[in-house]
Amino acid sequence: MPREFTLTSTEPIDAEVLIDVVGHLEPVLTLRPLFGGWAAQVLDAEGTAVLTIEGSRWVEATVAPLASGWPDRPVWLTEATAPWGSAGDRGSLVISAIAAAVDADLIKEEGT
Repeated sequence: MPREFTLTSTEPIDAEVLIDVVGHLEPVLTLRPLFGGWAAQVLDAEGTAVLTIEGSRWVEATVAPLASGWPDRPVWLTEATAPWGSAGDRGSLVISAIAAAVDADLIKEEGT
């Protein structure tokens, strides 16, 4: 099972946010759209995927509080995964930067 990340935010995480965040990280990372833009992969300089992030989905306020750790308000839910190892370490840093850029709550599931 890969590392799993869940973001909740008041705005969706769209391509513009991803391009802005990924474009400012070092070393250079690139984006590859998947499934007609429904998801995207963040790739390192060698073309290794360090993070796969799905498109944001709207979650109603009546649903969100049922899950532990979710805010008690309507939210956009965005899920992502990263591999184990150094590529996944990088992916974890990328998802943290994305969360900070949009002031999202981030739940990381990186257990073994």
